[in-house]
Amino acid sequence: MQLKPITSIIVLLLLVASLSVAGCTISSNTPTTTPTTANSPDPLVQKIIDNEKGLSTLLGPVTSIVWSNDTTATITYTNATNKTETQVWNITIAAFPTIDAASSYFDSLSGYYPQKVPLDNLTPMFNFKLATGHDPTTIRQANNELYGMSITQEDNIVCTVLVQFPENTTVSPNA
Repeated sequence: MQLKPITSIIVLLLLVASLSVAGCTISSNTPTTTPTTANSPDPLVQKIIDNEKGLSTLLGPVTSIVWSNDTTATITYTNATNKTETQVWNITIAAFPTIDAASSYFDSLSGYYPQKVPLDNLTPMFNFKLATGHDPTTIRQANNELYGMSITQEDNIVCTVLVQFPENTTVSPNA
């Protein structure tokens, strides 16, 4: 199923609004997988994951939490939007050793996110303050409305969001 451009824009705007209100994290009562490295998960990423309070009610149930390494976790939500279409939300939270390192990563991906969000329109997208006890000193965001993607940097944390509409995925009309 192909989306019309206006549908993609609406979905992305709903995503930004949802993340602004709810946060870009997951709840602590959701099972997590262990990191694939010998080190323990990054404490800030883990706190962000533990502090989530409502994104699953907006995006659907959490279907997986996968730690790529000890500083990066991807949360997947799957939601039947209207009983005929399924949305899959992949939200990746990555911690970097410094704000400069996070900024370099953000900048390296900027070509994929052509719509930059003006500074005066930015609000923290995930529970950074709840996890750290302070507001971020650096906050940037960019979107790719055509492909349903966004990227946000808050200090040394970078959060990327990808919304997918898997083809040939439907929900039974009786569901």
